[in-house]
This record gives sequence, structure tokens and C-alpha cells, in this order.
Amino acid sequence: MKAIRDFFTVNGREKVLALLATFAIWVGVIASREEPINFSVKVRFDTGNERVVTTAHSVETIHIQAKGSVFAASQVRAEDLEVVINARHRDPGRAVYFLDEREIPLSRYLKIEQILPREVTFTVSKKIAKTVAVDPTLDGQPKKGYRIASVERRPTNITITGPEEIVAALESVPTERIDITGLAANSSRTVRVSSGQPGVEPAGEDGTVAVTVAIERDIRELTLPRVPLLVDGELPADIEPAYVAVRVKGPAESIEQVAANGLKAFVQSLPARLYVVDRYYFKDMPPGIEILEMEKVKQLTVRRKNP
Repeated sequence: MKAIRDFFTVNGREKVLALLATFAIWVGVIASREEPINFSVKVRFDTGNERVVTTAHSVETIHIQAKGSVFAASQVRAEDLEVVINARHRDPGRAVYFLDEREIPLSRYLKIEQILPREVTFTVSKKIAKTVAVDPTLDGQPKKGYRIASVERRPTNITITGPEEIVAALESVPTERIDITGLAANSSRTVRVSSGQPGVEPAGEDGTVAVTVAIERDIRELTLPRVPLLVDGELPADIEPAYVAVRVKGPAESIEQVAANGLKAFVQSLPARLYVVDRYYFKDMPPGIEILEMEKVKQLTVRRKNP
């Protein structure tokens, strides 16, 4: 215990000074040692109000290889990881900009050794505004037996800005996809317009549109020109005429069933072997089927066959 106490009390001042000197030397060594450091730096274009820039990506990124001490690297701020290219007064067309180390904000703290890519290629266009129609983009199909009755949007038109060569050719802009898969009732939602064109965006608006999709039962009509006539009870017989024309209406799924399987018309069975009637009827029709029109027959002659 005495040895430990003497270590801290005997010549304590000299020992503290020696420790501080050692620490200062260590800090000096660390501060002077340069290490390779990699950064990703965003490229932003200053276009003003009359120009717009389109590139292969919405935000260009360059990669910087630098060298410096850890203390220098610790001074790097978020705004140092961005390069601004002035495109306010560039003529429309394709442009190539060569990046110089001195334009990289990181150069204030670190030595820039490599810039990849060093050349940034972009296109400068005149910026124009235009009012175009909103075209809702619907994805999927309503529930079977239902259909889209109407699609309403508010607003119906929207003003967009962007490159002259693109905006001038647009008559409408689509919205984000609206999924209507399996819908059996009206649906309303708010979506953004999404032109899909580089540099095209809403002008001074939030770019949202209220879309209402009205859904209704899918009612269809079908004309069957040759519906066979039979004696009720499926008794064998010859009937003249043997076929009649019928027009029906009903839900899509029932109409499809009728189109696939057809209909059968019946006359009432009578005791006589030969008899004449003037009407016929239907049985076991799919749900929802309505007879719109039946071929008028003045006389049906029925000759029953021997069983």
C-alpha cells in the first residue's frame, strides 16, 4: 500500500507534467497522421426559374477519395457533402461539367486525391408551364359481376412545369396507380400525379388529385336466336317451329352462364297426341336473368312421339 501511495504523492507534480507531455505527443502524432477517407457527395444544379436540368438520375452522386487526419475529418459538415453546379445561364442542350478539386467543399479540410466521375453530363432545357388533363391510372379489375361506371377526379386539370421539349408534347399526366382489384362498391382516394418524365412536376401545387371510382353491377344483354322448344317433362315430341329467338338481360356472371349453356323453352304437356298452343315459358334460369323480348309465335304445333 505504501508503494502505491508513494507513487502518487512523491514527485507528483513532475509525474503529472510527464503524463501531460506524453498525451500531447500522442495527440500530435494522431493529428499529423493522414488516413485515406472516402465520401459520397451529391451534385445539385442551380437552375434559377428559367432553366431545368435533366440527368440520368434525379440526384447525381460523385465519389471522393480524400486524405487527412481524423481531426480534420471530424470537421466535415453535411453541407460539405454537396457540390452546386451553376446552370442558370447555360444554353439549352447537352452539357458536360468538369469538376475541380477546389469546388469540392471537402477540400477546406482534406486533400482531395480522386473524383469519380470527374465529368458530370446533363441536359439543360428551357423551363415552361402548361395546364394538362389529369388521367387516373387504374390497376386491376372490380369484383366479378361488377364494372367501372365512371371515374371522377378533382381537379380535372393541373399545371405542370418542366423541360420545354417534354412538357409541350404532353396533353395529360397520369396519377399514381390506383388498385381497384376486387372492388364491389364506390371508392375515393387522394393520389399524386406522376408524369414519369424527367424534370416534370406540378407548378406551385401539392400535386394531389381526389379520384372517385364508381362501381356498379355489370348488367348485360344477350340475344339467343335459336332457343329450342321442348315439351315440359322432357317428353319426346316434334314441335313446329322448333326454335324461337329470345333476348335476355342480367348480371354478367349469369349472362355468361346462359351464353355457355343456352336456354330451353317449354310448352305444357297435354293428353292429346297432337295439339296446338300459342305460348311457351322458361324454367331453371340462372339468377337475375330477365326476359326482355320473346319471339311471338301465333301457333305451336306439337306432335307427341310414342314413348
